[in-house]
Amino acid sequence: MTSAKTDSARLKAADPLGKIVGLFRDVRENRSGGDEALAELEAKLNALFARNTG
Repeated sequence: MTSAKTDSARLKAADPLGKIVGLFRDVRENRSGGDEALAELEAKLNALFARNTG
C-alpha cells in the first residue's frame, strides 16, 4: 500500500472514532446576532486573560 492510501485509510478510520468520543461533531451553529457572538467571545477572552494574569 502506498503512503497516500494508508493515510486515507487512517483518516477514514479516525473520523467515526473521533465522532464517538466527541472529538469531531457534525454541528452547524446559526447565530442571527453577530454582536451577541462578539460579546460572548470578548467575555470569554477577558475571563481567560484575567485568570492567566492573576
